[in-house]
Amino acid sequence: MTHYSDQQRFIATEGGVEAGYLEYDRENDGVIFVATHVVTDPEFRGRGIAGEVTAAAFEHARRHGVKVRPVCPYVQGWIEKHPDVQDLVAE
Repeated sequence: MTHYSDQQRFIATEGGVEAGYLEYDRENDGVIFVATHVVTDPEFRGRGIAGEVTAAAFEHARRHGVKVRPVCPYVQGWIEKHPDVQDLVAE
């Protein structure tokens, strides 16, 4: 899992190939990540890639004191299954 801040993405690779990513925008001088899209390449679906990139984004947010605004429906559903990240959700 790699965070490319210049691309505003968390990217998962498998075998050197991009398998999926979470894309975000920054808000309020970067104190809020707006999670806009989670995409998994069709070849890699069903392997938990979307969950991995979402978890990586929340781990990063926790380490850096950043809140996450979940715009992406996948991220919204993921949060419901992971109550331990509720404190990171931006109002």
